Amino acid sequence: MRGVVDKSNATARYTVATFLANQGVPVRVDYRYTILHDKFIVADGATVETGSFNFTASAESKNAENVLVMHDSPVAARYMHEWDRLWAESEELKPRY
Repeated sequence: MRGVVDKSNATARYTVATFLANQGVPVRVDYRYTILHDKFIVADGATVETGSFNFTASAESKNAENVLVMHDSPVAARYMHEWDRLWAESEELKPRY
């Protein structure tokens, strides 16, 4: 598991990104964009989950959200290419404690 987040996560007092970094999960901050609005997960080299869903309690219970899960290796490879690009241009989020 790894994550890339936008710069708002670098300075916020507590975020899921901070929690993950504190647990030893590699997290990077992409300072290139004001908001990194990409939301996708690539799993097992063939499965992609994407959509508007923000992985928050509000998204789960209050918002109108969408999510799409695809099992398609060529599509997953294209998303992985984008993931690698974002990872490469980002900087490590260091644990806070």
